[in-house]
Amino acid sequence: KMLFCLWWFLGLTRAISVHNSAFIEELPGDPSLENVPRTVDGVFWSRVDITPFHTSTLAHYNNFFSQELELERPLISDWSEDHFDSYAHNYAGKNKEKKGKEKKAEEVKRKGELMIGHQFGYWAGQLGDGRAICLGELRDKQQQRLELCLKGAGKTPYSRRGDGRAVLRSSIREYLASEAMYYLGIPTTRSLSLVTTEETTKRDPLYNGTVINEKMAIVARVAPNFIRFGSFERVFYQNRPDLVLMLANYTVFHYFPHLLEISESTRFHEFFYEVARRTAILVAKWQSVGFTHGVLNTDNMSILGLTIDYGPFGFLDGFNPDYTPNGSDDEGRYSFKNQPSICRWNLQKLAIALSPLFGEDETGVTSRGLHVFDEAFESTYYEIFSQKIGLGSSSPNKELIDELLHVIVGADFTLFFRRLAKIKILDVVCFDNEWIQNQESFFDVLRLLPPDRLVRFYSWFNQYLTEMRRVDMKDDVREKEMNKLNPAIVLRTWIAQRVISEVEQGDLSLLEQTFGLLRTPYEENDSEFYNLPPTWATDLRLTCSS
Repeated sequence: KMLFCLWWFLGLTRAISVHNSAFIEELPGDPSLENVPRTVDGVFWSRVDITPFHTSTLAHYNNFFSQELELERPLISDWSEDHFDSYAHNYAGKNKEKKGKEKKAEEVKRKGELMIGHQFGYWAGQLGDGRAICLGELRDKQQQRLELCLKGAGKTPYSRRGDGRAVLRSSIREYLASEAMYYLGIPTTRSLSLVTTEETTKRDPLYNGTVINEKMAIVARVAPNFIRFGSFERVFYQNRPDLVLMLANYTVFHYFPHLLEISESTRFHEFFYEVARRTAILVAKWQSVGFTHGVLNTDNMSILGLTIDYGPFGFLDGFNPDYTPNGSDDEGRYSFKNQPSICRWNLQKLAIALSPLFGEDETGVTSRGLHVFDEAFESTYYEIFSQKIGLGSSSPNKELIDELLHVIVGADFTLFFRRLAKIKILDVVCFDNEWIQNQESFFDVLRLLPPDRLVRFYSWFNQYLTEMRRVDMKDDVREKEMNKLNPAIVLRTWIAQRVISEVEQGDLSLLEQTFGLLRTPYEENDSEFYNLPPTWATDLRLTCSS
């Protein structure tokens, strides 16, 4: 039963209400059912079939998220052939004969979405869901629409030279990362399930000509939608302003309904401003936890301001503004420090795609939208960092924050802020070498700072003491407030690699343990994952190969 893995993967013990996506119902689709790489024009999606594994294992099921969706964990003993067939056929949009009577079912269509975009600053032509297949819509407890998609479920017309599959290592990283970001309080797509298999596909993971066989996996990911900046670029560059308007109307109606109260003449101006604001807040939050996306192409930018498409991402170990987790990014275009400017650049490309809707004031609308981005980013960024160092969000001391981020280059980013919170400010009578030596755990994270920058840090810390005493906050209250913004754990690359190595050997226990730790990122634990990274972690490399 090839579809068995699909149902096991989805983790259902009862029929769920899966609807055709509104995207399918309201936007034109590809009339051809030919599932081969090809150019597709004038539509937004193509119908595709899933290519399941022959054998599989439910490696992890997100019970916490499934409860939000009112789903239940599968009871494997329930999967009799008849039980399985009834659900599988219903979910595929086909009903078998029941009690001798043929029942016609409304078809539930599976789709891949089209998009195009700029990749590494260059126009890339037709892209699309090369291995992501959306099954339909679920409803959460508030009856909000959520699209359910499988990543790695087989080829689509947009697979180009790809095989439609995702390998185990990248699937584990995405599965864990999206939930880690959610519990950090950062807008993101979600993960529902992870299915693994012993079946393999060929990859060149380091792009050095060494092709190996890698195990595959499928991740079920969920979001209100998967519309990207590149979705709008695609129809604009096909010279279809009518389809730009159609997609914009669809997006506003379903996801920005408050804008429907605005006059049509300026509605899409405000739509662009809102996307700019959400994007600014998102990237400011990334910077605050040391997250680097790695591939901020326009087709990887969510119109809703969500973190989407977890590829060669990475969290900072030692603070390095030039950190680039993607080994394919030779010029550092998508480095940590460049993320705000790249998101702004991507918004400029979105503005071009939306320009048919801006009327005669195209330049003014674009300029205003970028100004909205600049203001929202700066205010969010400094407010968060001010809270991270215990000074509250009102009237952030920008100079103090900027100086800190200059002097701690090389210090462990996550542990620095966490351990700063533990220092008893009110006990600091004399800031001298004796006091410093008594703060071993804190200054351990600063061990890689060269002497001249360590001296600058001492100067900064004296200014910080002055500011904190002005705030006049008790040390225990200060620590509690700082720890709300400073995670004790993030999904560092080396942690993900440890999990991947264990799962590759068939041991799922560390996957479950790590998932649990990432659900409570602001709480401390005695796990080694809360310590400084091991020396071997510096040798890890990531690429877009997945």
